[in-house]
Formats: sequence, structure tokens, C-alpha cells
Amino acid sequence: MEGYINYGKLKNTIELLDNFTGTVEPSYRKLSLYYDNSLKIYASDGCANITINFSGDFLPFEGIYTIPVQYLKGLLKENKNKTDDVVKISIDEKNLTFEFREMRFSTSYLKENFNVFPSKNFKILFRTKISEFTDKIDFTSCAASEGDLINIVSKKNKCFFQYNSGYFEAIAFFSESNEDFVYSLPYVTVRHILKSFSKIKKDLILTVGITKEKLIFYVPGIIVESCFDNEYIFDPGLRKTSYLENQIIDSSYFKNALNKMYTSFSKDNKAHLVLKNSESYIYKEENNTSFSWKIPYSFENYYLSNFHIRKIRSLLSRMSEKITLFSGKNYLTFVDEKKHKRFQIPVNEYKIN
Repeated sequence: MEGYINYGKLKNTIELLDNFTGTVEPSYRKLSLYYDNSLKIYASDGCANITINFSGDFLPFEGIYTIPVQYLKGLLKENKNKTDDVVKISIDEKNLTFEFREMRFSTSYLKENFNVFPSKNFKILFRTKISEFTDKIDFTSCAASEGDLINIVSKKNKCFFQYNSGYFEAIAFFSESNEDFVYSLPYVTVRHILKSFSKIKKDLILTVGITKEKLIFYVPGIIVESCFDNEYIFDPGLRKTSYLENQIIDSSYFKNALNKMYTSFSKDNKAHLVLKNSESYIYKEENNTSFSWKIPYSFENYYLSNFHIRKIRSLLSRMSEKITLFSGKNYLTFVDEKKHKRFQIPVNEYKIN
């Protein structure tokens, strides 16, 4: 059994699979080849599965042949082959072989028998550009950690990603839908999907759908099926909060301070934001060391907020330079109207001046 594919397609596919299978669980860092009208590649990260139309120029065969992703990643490293070079792929009774130019790579495989065929029938939830999807899900998940859930929400015809850590919340709006829903995805799988989709053309349209058991992410030639949780009860949170005052601010003042704090303080990631009349500042103290950074904005009332340096730094780095800061008795909310992104942090102390 043999067939052909161009080097550029092989390289891009292996890089995509390297991102998708991740590094959290080494046992998932493998790919499976099978034939279904064309040569297809299947991989999993334990929650989500991906199927890629790999090559139409391949003779039919039966069975599923599995090898480690790392083998092919190493094969392509620092290779100077042109993207249109032809790679020959062959499968015999013992080995899977890749040949191009002066290189020949042959490895034994594991022949398996499990269901790799993706769902062809699913209910469509919404469509959006890959670029819009990746930008918004990157923002919402950048401050999360392993074990967290990222929510895909549709309320009142608006779709958005939401992350709620318990003490702060991030939201990014990106599309429209005709029905309400809330589906939660594991943080690790979200980041795998995000990094994989970075290898796809940005102007492609992504279709997101649902079956009884899986969330579906489809672009021509690629389909991802992901596990999900639909037991999360969505709380409107920052969209219902009332505010006492607001200002358009230059986010670079905050970014500069947080960049320096993130580098200087490695143990404790907590800092304080003080907003008040005449002088506002960000403050950090650890052991016998302190750091303060003045912010040139004045507020009628006094607000003190304790926050996580890395998380807020990550969120602000993905927002525009000019954003609006809304301040209230319970929360401070940073809103980027241009990019449809926002996050809020709690107010730990409030005083009326």
C-alpha cells in the first residue's frame, strides 16, 4: 500500500498534530493512519479527537496504523525540503515508511482496531471565521489553568466565551446564534484546539455543532470532536454589575507595571490596584521588597482591588491600548469595545470620598 503527499502538507499536518496532542499526557502523543475514501489521520488528547483528510493520492487499505507523533516531528526538524517536494508513504506488513529526496524513514507501527470515523450528522450552533474564534478563545482562556473550564455561551442571540475563576471573570463576544446554550470545555483541550487552529488559514469559516456526546468543530478537511460538560449554570456576572464611574485609560500604564512585577517577583503573584482621588497606583510587596507604579488617573471614590499579576497581565496583553475602566462598589471592569473583550476583578475595599 502506498501513496504520495507534498512535503508542505506533511509538515503543516505534523505541526498541527504536535500542538493538538500536547505534552500533558505523553501516551496521547501518537497519530493513526487509516483509509476512508482517502488517507486520513486521527489523533486524540484524551478529550478531543481530530480527523484530517491527509491525501487523496493513496491506494485503499484496511486497518488503522499508529505511530508516535515525535518520530515525524524529529524527521521534519531543520529539513530544507521545498513545500512542493513529493513524499512517498508506504505501508507493508511490518513498517510504515516515508521517503523524500535523500531521506528514508521507516518505523514499526501498532495495528489497531477502534472507531476513528468522525460524526457526519450534527446540529449546527454557529459559524465564524477561524481568526475570530482563535482570537476570542485565546483571550478568554489565557488566564486559566489546568483543571479549569472554558464556557461557550449563547444568550439573547450573542455567542461568547467565558471564564470564571471565582474571583475574576473574562468574556469575549464573537458570533451570533438563534438559541441559548452553555457548553464547558476543559482548559487543556481548549488550548490544544487553539494552537492547532493556528496552523489553519485564518479566513476559513469554522462551523461549530453538537451531537449527543460531542461538540463539533469543522472546517473543510478537518473535524474536531470534543467532550463537554453542560451542567454549568451561567451567571451573567459582569454584564449585570452597576458602576459609579468610568474612564477611558491607556492600558500601557498597567502593562508596563505588570511586566516589571512579573519579572521581579517570582514567588507570590498577587498585587494591589489602588484607585483614588489625585493619585492611583499599582503596589506589590514581598518579604523586604516593595514596588509601586503610579497611574495618571483620578477617581472620585476610593477602590482597592487585589489581583493576580500573571492573569491580568495576560488579559491586558490581548486588549487594545485604549480601553474603558468601569468602577463600582463590587467590581472593576476593563472593557475593550473595539475587540469585544472584557474582564472584571473584585473590589476588596471601597470608600466614598
